Amino acid sequence: GIQLAAHSLTQTPDGVLVRWQMVDETNIAGFYVWKSNGVESSRRSELIPSKVNGQSRQATTYDWLDVGAMLQHNDAYVLEIIKVDGSSERTVIDVMRGGSLYLPLITQ
Repeated sequence: GIQLAAHSLTQTPDGVLVRWQMVDETNIAGFYVWKSNGVESSRRSELIPSKVNGQSRQATTYDWLDVGAMLQHNDAYVLEIIKVDGSSERTVIDVMRGGSLYLPLITQ
């Protein structure tokens, strides 16, 4: 199966930065990024071509920005991996479990 060496989601002022690193890109043509909130899912990206045309066993890192998106509780980003033979596999990049909350200390 497909293995990711690393993966992350980062909220930025411009949207959600989706980052992943492939362990092996042999026979991989490209990627689609999907977003799911547990109720519905939608494809968020156009086809992101493999940087090595399915010919490399070395780790390759990808960054993709979901422009204007805001991470909400339980949002999941899923990577659809398109192989050179037209088949595909999906793997979860990351799930937003909760955000940071600032609570100031108030004393009386």
